Amino acid sequence: MIDLRRRQSNTDELTRSAADPRQRDPARSALGSNANTVSSHARKKLGAGGESSALPQDQRERMARLRRWELQNHAAKLAGAKDRVRFCLRNMAYLADGVEIRYRPAKQTARYTGLQTCGSVWHCPICAAKISEQRRSELARIVEAHIAAGGSVWMTTYTIRHKKFNDLADLLKRFLEARRVAKGGNAGIRLRRDFQIIGTVSVLEVTWSKENGWHPHVHELVFSMDPNFDPEKFDQVMRAVWRSAAKSQGLKMNGHGFQIDRTYGAVADYIAKFGHEPMSDKPWGVESEITKGHIKRGRMERHLTPFAILDAIADGCDELIPRWQEYAQVFKGRKQLNYSPGLKAMYQVEETEDEELAALADVEQDEEFTLVRPSPGQWETIVEKNVRGNLLELARVGRVGELVEGLAEIGVEVEPLLQSGWRVSTPGGDATLLSVKNESTRGRWRCSVLLDQAENAQRWRAFDLVEIVVIGGPSPGLAKAS
Repeated sequence: MIDLRRRQSNTDELTRSAADPRQRDPARSALGSNANTVSSHARKKLGAGGESSALPQDQRERMARLRRWELQNHAAKLAGAKDRVRFCLRNMAYLADGVEIRYRPAKQTARYTGLQTCGSVWHCPICAAKISEQRRSELARIVEAHIAAGGSVWMTTYTIRHKKFNDLADLLKRFLEARRVAKGGNAGIRLRRDFQIIGTVSVLEVTWSKENGWHPHVHELVFSMDPNFDPEKFDQVMRAVWRSAAKSQGLKMNGHGFQIDRTYGAVADYIAKFGHEPMSDKPWGVESEITKGHIKRGRMERHLTPFAILDAIADGCDELIPRWQEYAQVFKGRKQLNYSPGLKAMYQVEETEDEELAALADVEQDEEFTLVRPSPGQWETIVEKNVRGNLLELARVGRVGELVEGLAEIGVEVEPLLQSGWRVSTPGGDATLLSVKNESTRGRWRCSVLLDQAENAQRWRAFDLVEIVVIGGPSPGLAKAS
């Protein structure tokens, strides 16, 4: 019997994984034990689904990021030999001569360079989060532009009856064929004409429950230029079309088989409650309902999204492994969003593949700095020790000293790539970095700085590297003063 409440427990994980990385605790190692593990014991202390106010927002988000790395590890273990998630952010990219950990002070984010990415919204929690956020932004721009042009946007949902023992591949094949029948032919042409529909954006989703098996469904945004769009009439016409199309494929629909909700106004509450990102209080809104549905946790524990299945597997529910593998095989290679032809071009949105978005999601114009550069051999050790996620957590707050110290703990000795003139925060206040050196006799890295201000007029000071935080690039005036 599947027990979704069965979990691994570790009483130290809450403080170890959720503690603010800016607050250095000398009693613990820089990386901690099992750094990428955020146990369900810790998440249960946050409340059901990890969505409590027991911890500040930034700490819950940090736990969510670490959890994604953990889930990616499980997805890789369950993947086929050639599935790209096995190599995502593990294997070095072709022609890369090393891996870099880069830091953006302006946004307090960090990223790896020189690694392969899989670009899978279906199998990889890390790539899915990046791609879905880009797609959400893309969709939000189109919705905003359409509304500004005098149009209206309507959200529709298509579903069918399903049974516990339905085969996912067969059920999905018939469901998608029914969708094709409903949108094509004379009925589809009349619908687009009568309701002045200029385009649609649809996303395919699936959930699973022990009681009812697989449940494929589609959310679709309908873009209309009809100033007198009648949702009740559209519901009446489309419901009949969808029922007929489903019947042609041996499928049935109940009273909830088709529904339409306006994406602004009366349906705002519906959109806001439609789910939250795991361990976050951030509501997703309509564009997020469309683009991040496959990431959402099921609204009830017996109704699981694919990543909720993976989450349960990570917590010991091995009985769900066949369900995840069935899903992964059936959805491999499918697109997350499907835009009707010409809609993106109408609103000047470029066509970008998911793989491109995954690779480019971290590439921004903000100033960034390379903190360390592990060699290929050292990177293999980092992957083996399972600390990829926690290293980025140290890097994203500019704690380069703890980053170097943490790597040393796992046998990876690297040199901090700090440069003279960088702006840093120290126990004595903000300062300009002058130099960094390794005092091997004392077993630590030290740095000298020029403080912006000093009570005793002694602006030159020296600190352990673990005491400083990088806050920006060179400041010409201060660099000159040094």
